[in-house]
Formats: sequence, C-alpha cells, structure tokens
Amino acid sequence: MNKKSSSSKEKRYTIKEWDNSGKKCGNYEVYAISHLEALRKLYPNDKFKLFPQSNPLNRIKSPGKDFHFEVSNHYGCSTQNKTRLYKRSSNK
Repeated sequence: MNKKSSSSKEKRYTIKEWDNSGKKCGNYEVYAISHLEALRKLYPNDKFKLFPQSNPLNRIKSPGKDFHFEVSNHYGCSTQNKTRLYKRSSNK
C-alpha cells in the first residue's frame, strides 16, 4: 500500500507490522506529517500508544508481544527521531 502525499509538509514513513505471535504481516509506505498520523491513515478506527524505548538500536524487544508497529521516516538527524514503536491499544 502506498498512500500518496497530499501536502508539501508530509514525509514518507515506512510501517512494519507484526501480529501477536511475532510474525511479520505487513510492510507499508505512507505519506503523513507524523509517525502517529501515518498509523492512523492505515487504521483510522484503531488507537495506538507509543512504546517507550531507551535505546532505539536495542532490538531485544520482541515484535508482536512488546509492540505491533515500527514506524520509520527517512528524515531527521537522530535514530530516535527516525524510528518509533507503537502498540495497538484497542480496535473499534
């Protein structure tokens, strides 16, 4: 899925998705203004919470159990600004 940019302020975000068993089930590119807005464009009826990460290079956390989404952009000057982890908190 590739959602095209509708605004000059939007950036390209890559979203990787895992299910509850840790199996990767999707890889998407979305144009949005923020990490969270990119997720909301894919799943407008769901709610998400940011998964805290002290060191974004530490990959010990298990996808699907600790977090469901890894949202990355290709802009900014630090790794923490580029990648954020989110967990789906509810489905509507």
